[in-house]
Amino acid sequence: MRRYFAATGLLLLTGCASGEYIPLVANPSQQSLMRDGVPTLLSTQQQVVMLRPVSSTVRRGGRPAFVVAVYNRSKRPAELRVANITAVQTGLAERTPIHVYSYDELVAEAHRKQAWAAVGVALGGSGGGYQRSECRLHQHLRKLLG
Repeated sequence: MRRYFAATGLLLLTGCASGEYIPLVANPSQQSLMRDGVPTLLSTQQQVVMLRPVSSTVRRGGRPAFVVAVYNRSKRPAELRVANITAVQTGLAERTPIHVYSYDELVAEAHRKQAWAAVGVALGGSGGGYQRSECRLHQHLRKLLG
């Protein structure tokens, strides 16, 4: 099979961002480089894999997003699964695993946010209607009472 550029995926990772800058630390088998002002890791073992944050900074407490690009150098098809991707946040003395969200999890989260937004709009609309009816009632009572 021809060599191909297998996938460029946007992965959303979660975890506490200790600051606003996302440092990427290369293992001995990886290269650390700067691309368009954003730190990037490059691994050229069996396949060529590039990892970089979408932005070099993240909102404090926000969820950073990463781009993973894979180039298959073999003549056989390669399979890239989100389930096989792991992420670890390294602190001074500890390593904390970070959840890598699948496409289905991100879609479910988007649907939950849309549902809660619809509930908020409905409650806001009913609250406004209640307020208008109360205003009409008070106006009617003022007319009756003089």
